[in-house]
Amino acid sequence: MTAVVEQKAFQERMFARIRDQIGELMTDDELKVIVAAAIKKAFFEPIEERDSWGRGTTKPPAFVTLIQELLKDQVKEAARDWVEKNPDVITKALNEVLEKGFYGIVIAHIQNQAYGPMNELANQLRNKGLI
Repeated sequence: MTAVVEQKAFQERMFARIRDQIGELMTDDELKVIVAAAIKKAFFEPIEERDSWGRGTTKPPAFVTLIQELLKDQVKEAARDWVEKNPDVITKALNEVLEKGFYGIVIAHIQNQAYGPMNELANQLRNKGLI
């Protein structure tokens, strides 16, 4: 809620500054529409960038980036707390991954070791016309 209140205060300050500089060229309603559109574009729309080759990349909106920066430490702390409070879940998951990974490594090694001799045998049999 604080971010919403701060955004409203920012919007009001921006509105007042523009009103002072522009004077009576446009109505308050017109100015409010322009300020709201500018804030939406600046903070809430994805950022499109192009490199020197013309390739485009899309970055998250500035508001999303700001929130991520502000919450980074809190998320790290929450994750650290969860890991400390759930060592049995972590141990079980690690064991499952390591078992699957270990068996996969052993199978891949056996296949790699057997491939060369089996391929050579198949070539010799082809050369003799047996297969």
